[in-house]
Amino acid sequence: MSSSTSAPTSVTTLALCNQFDRTICYEPHPVTSLILQANVTRSTKRSAITTRQLALGDTTGQIGLRDIDPENAGSARIASGETSSDFLIDVTTADLDLSLILKEGERIDLVKIDVEGFEPNVIRGMQAHLRQHQPVVVFESSDAPSYQAIHPELSDLGYRSFHAFSDNQTSNRLLRFLRKMVFGYELRLTALTTTPDHFVSMAIALPQRLVSLP
Repeated sequence: MSSSTSAPTSVTTLALCNQFDRTICYEPHPVTSLILQANVTRSTKRSAITTRQLALGDTTGQIGLRDIDPENAGSARIASGETSSDFLIDVTTADLDLSLILKEGERIDLVKIDVEGFEPNVIRGMQAHLRQHQPVVVFESSDAPSYQAIHPELSDLGYRSFHAFSDNQTSNRLLRFLRKMVFGYELRLTALTTTPDHFVSMAIALPQRLVSLP
């Protein structure tokens, strides 16, 4: 089973449901959640997808959400400190919510987190299930401070190997497009042995049980 935290356009959701028996998606933004549900309804795999209009974190209750870009609801983020919010959303911990909706015998194999800087909070609220199931975790890291906040949270839960997906062929868009047309799309998996100081859209953390496999 896979779990996707924040799935704004359902692209990830629909891709995951083809690989797993069940996919659970969390999308707190009221507008984006409606789009997600509409797209899922049109899918032939809709019976294998569970959508939740909730934010995940390390607390329960309500929290403010800010729209950063009016043209891109997927860029909305949790309001912190004195920052004003555009509206309030319900927030809960993954441990609490998953304990209510997981069926007997189900295990979590993959978790994808893309929550615009709120990743450490989501991980802290999911500790019990991460320890129990030891799924592969895919997450986004915007810069060095972001990665440095996420890495110890996962390391404390038994994650030992960190990599990044990249199409690191060329920085020139035209050359990248031409190469894709001629040779096809290529993804590379690069070990993160040091803290990345750049944006990483898809970092992957492997638990010890998978690192030790031959």
